[in-house]
Order: sequence, then structure tokens, then C-alpha cells
Amino acid sequence: MAFKQKGSPMQRNFGIGSPMKQKTIELREGDEYLNKEGKSQEDIYNKRTKNLKTQEGRMNKMEGIIKANQNNKNLTQKKANEINEKAKSIQIDYDKAFNAYTTSMDSIQNVNKNIDALKIKKSDEIDLDF
Repeated sequence: MAFKQKGSPMQRNFGIGSPMKQKTIELREGDEYLNKEGKSQEDIYNKRTKNLKTQEGRMNKMEGIIKANQNNKNLTQKKANEINEKAKSIQIDYDKAFNAYTTSMDSIQNVNKNIDALKIKKSDEIDLDF
């Protein structure tokens, strides 16, 4: 008997239709939604978004430098290596920022789902007491 995979193949293989592909995320306020450091969901979202945009800007600037130097006949091998190393460093920073953003957005969504489930469970327990 073959194992039947659940879910859409496009979502499973490419993440199409996944919650992280959605453009908006529900940010909630209140003490129950603060993290261990006391930061709100909005604070976390703004910090991660700002950091990601900063890294995207660095990537775009680096791409411009690489394109400008592609046809430069006076470019030495040493300078080309320096540009490549800088590009690798910026790519690593961007990947870290993107992963932090994705992880934070996943965490916010999970917290919201868990708190909603807890509220439903508590309301069900209250209904049983009557």
C-alpha cells in the first residue's frame, strides 16, 4: 500500500497557497500577545520588515555595482574578488533577514492560532459548568 501524501502538490512543493505567501498578517494587541521581552506583534513585524527592506536595498546596490563592473576592462582580479566576496556577504545577510522575517511571521500566526484555540477551549469549559 502506497503512502498517500496530503495537501496540494503545488503547496507541498512550492509553498503556493501557504499562509506565508499571503500579503497580510493579522497583528493583535494586548498583554497576552506580547513576547517574553514584552514586545508587541507590531513592534516585531516593523523591526523584521525594516531589516528585510534594508537588506533588499543592499542587494540592489550590490547588483548595480556588479553590473557596472561587468564590462570594465580595467577591473583587476583582486578587485573582482573583493566585489564577489562582498556580494556573498550581502547575500548571506539577506538570507538571514528573510529567514528571521519568515520565522517571526510564522510565530505570530501560531501564537494567534494557539490563543484562539485556548479561548475556544475556555468558553467550552464555561458552557459545561451550567
